[in-house]
Amino acid sequence: EGSTTVNGVVGLVSRGYLLKKGSNLKSSIKEKKSPTRTIIELSHEFKNKQLNKNNQELQQILGMVKWKALRKECNYFDTLLENRHTIPRFKRTREKVYFNLSYQVWDKIRGKKGYLNLNELIDSNGFHRSKTIRIVRKWNQLGIVDIIDKSKENNNLTTYSIRLNLKTKSLPHIFYMYTRTEYLTKKTTKRWSK
Repeated sequence: EGSTTVNGVVGLVSRGYLLKKGSNLKSSIKEKKSPTRTIIELSHEFKNKQLNKNNQELQQILGMVKWKALRKECNYFDTLLENRHTIPRFKRTREKVYFNLSYQVWDKIRGKKGYLNLNELIDSNGFHRSKTIRIVRKWNQLGIVDIIDKSKENNNLTTYSIRLNLKTKSLPHIFYMYTRTEYLTKKTTKRWSK
């Protein structure tokens, strides 16, 4: 990595964005398109207070009894984000990684009917496997998706199928990292059907 200056702003340049002779940083970055949200976009979204409360479509759905657990989780996210100075920096950084990946997974399954093969979804899109599984487990815990475990005794790789239950245009904002209680008790999912 090295440093460069663009319009008076100094920043690090990754080796993945090597400058061509006679070009500038902006044009080099544009040539290398990324499917993920940029760090700046993520930071803006995290700085926006009460993300879930500002989503009118989501609020109408969360008013239903069946979404009580999700409503609680969304309110927790908004409340904690209002006091984000109490969240350790390392946790905010890691949550942004989950935040970004969750949107990529959501974009791939939103609008699809029936069950989808999660393994194929991960492999075909190059998603981080363990992080994707963590996200989907959290969704399953809150009822956003249903999961079927199609594991076979002699199969080293567990096969999961997922079906989207939450019919909204946008994904609710929630935290994905394990809390200490969840980690110690491992009560992170409801029982998956087989």
